[in-house]
Order: sequence, then structure tokens, then C-alpha cells
Amino acid sequence: ELSYEEAADALDIPVGTVRSRLFRARAKLRDRCSELIYVEGGAR
Repeated sequence: ELSYEEAADALDIPVGTVRSRLFRARAKLRDRCSELIYVEGGAR
């Protein structure tokens, strides 16, 4: 597990970019998970 700073250094991008990309990725994952729950008939 990397810190924001470590990920930014590894990817040679600003820390703000790491944070915004992770925010968008988490939102997509959250949307996709809720779609799967809806399609499968709800959470148990």
C-alpha cells in the first residue's frame, strides 16, 4: 500500500492528480457495485 506521495513519485505526477484519479476510480467502483446489487436483486 502506497501513500499519495509515494504513488505520485512512482508515477511522476503531482499528488493532486493521484488524489483526483483515486477519487474518480472509487466513484466508478461504487457505481459499478451498486449496479451489480441492483441487477442481482438487492443486497442480502
